[in-house]
Amino acid sequence: MINTRAIPWLLWLVSIALGSAFAVTSIPIHAELPLLLPSSGSFSQQLFVDQLQSGPTSRILLLGLQGAEPALLAEASKKLADAMRNQGQFLHVFNGEQTKGDLNQDLLYRYRYLLSPAVSPDQFTTENLRQSLEHRLQDMANPLPSFFKKQIPEDPTGAFQSLLQKWRSRNTIKMAHGVWFSSDQPVALLVAETAVSGFDLDGQEAIQKFLTASMEKIRETLSPQSALASLELIRSGPSVFAVQSRAVIQQDAQWLSMLGTSFVVILLLVTYRSFTILCLSLAPLVTGLLVAGITVYLAFGFIHGMTLAFGATLIGVAIDYPLHAFAHLGSDRSPKLGIAQVWPTILLGATTTAVGYG
Repeated sequence: MINTRAIPWLLWLVSIALGSAFAVTSIPIHAELPLLLPSSGSFSQQLFVDQLQSGPTSRILLLGLQGAEPALLAEASKKLADAMRNQGQFLHVFNGEQTKGDLNQDLLYRYRYLLSPAVSPDQFTTENLRQSLEHRLQDMANPLPSFFKKQIPEDPTGAFQSLLQKWRSRNTIKMAHGVWFSSDQPVALLVAETAVSGFDLDGQEAIQKFLTASMEKIRETLSPQSALASLELIRSGPSVFAVQSRAVIQQDAQWLSMLGTSFVVILLLVTYRSFTILCLSLAPLVTGLLVAGITVYLAFGFIHGMTLAFGATLIGVAIDYPLHAFAHLGSDRSPKLGIAQVWPTILLGATTTAVGYG
């Protein structure tokens, strides 16, 4: 014969088990900082949010290599830059090497006369053009790169070469072994712009893993191995901070939840010395946690880490309600009567808590 009084408990246990399995396996936890920013506002505010989410500033990566001799650091910088350029997840990678791709020479060459401040109408008079061509004729006899010699018919005044020299003269970054170095420390420097948004944390985390794997390969290819024991890749930039923040938020949310729950369980066991009261006290807490989590997921498609952090602070508040009910139970009154007496107080406390956190 089936005990009809046990059916609600069985249904509750099955619901809790299914809800817990769904929450653990299907509800994603996000930690993107822009999700906490307002979705509406003035044009300047929206522009700021858009730039923060997908602008070039959020995609900048600052990298440094340290822990080896400058020559080895320079070689590691070149290998890492090549790996990043071939990976496809970076729009630009700069480490001081003057590559055609990095300088976008085709684009600069096309607009050389617009970019050069030295260009004037006088340069295109017959006399000045004759003088320019005579100088370029002398250049033909010099050991210039073939790249510049091919441009002489299209660029008789040498505007492009002058433009490159002017821009390179403004470079104040220390150069050593063909790459950038810090001016005060033996650190090889790289600057990169990722293709994915700085707050696409899954994509940025994949890039961080790629950099770690690339460094392992570089350590295996460079020699001597003894000089690479302390070779280290330093990383900085908005995306690096965002990935680290997500990891910290997730870790803290899990740690606080486990710590708070464990403390409550121990306190209840010490106070009441009854597993029955412990289970009855945790039943509304677990139910409310699952219902709230699934509701947030159905409404927004995910749960933010900050939501979990605030939820952890409510564990102590939520456990007060069943404790109030148990405190009003006695041998001279029925459970229903005790709950009926304390219910107005519980309702008032739940309402003020909801308003305070709303």
